[in-house]
Amino acid sequence: MEMGQNMGQIVRQQNFQRSPNLISICVDEIRNGELSGRLYHCYSEEACPFSNVAHLIELAENLFDQIKFPQASTQMRTFKDKSRKTVQPPEKKKSAEELGKERGKKGTMLLYVQYRQRSTWQGVVKWVEGDQEWKFFSELELFKIINQAIQ
Repeated sequence: MEMGQNMGQIVRQQNFQRSPNLISICVDEIRNGELSGRLYHCYSEEACPFSNVAHLIELAENLFDQIKFPQASTQMRTFKDKSRKTVQPPEKKKSAEELGKERGKKGTMLLYVQYRQRSTWQGVVKWVEGDQEWKFFSELELFKIINQAIQ
């Protein structure tokens, strides 16, 4: 698969399997261009099903906030009183090797978000079946890469 020149820089194989926020995205269905499937991370033994990309982003954002990694560079403003409670990050329940065993019917991506700057994500995504990795600099670029890889 060939990516566009401005789309996701192909990177050398990196070992990001030990990162605390590694996510396995198992795409099971693509309907009308919309992805659905399961999200796995090492803090839960259960799959987190997602029905579209917006739901997937919400699940990942909640995980990053819960484990406090990567830190968001901006905070959502709200008119509700949200008292800051100190919450301990959850304990790991799965290893990276166990995450790597999960497969989607249409394709599987391993996601490592390194930064959450400018209200978007930056990191590396690995297409498991194609054995290729790309750097991405926004959520939009990430999902363009995923769509091109698994279609």
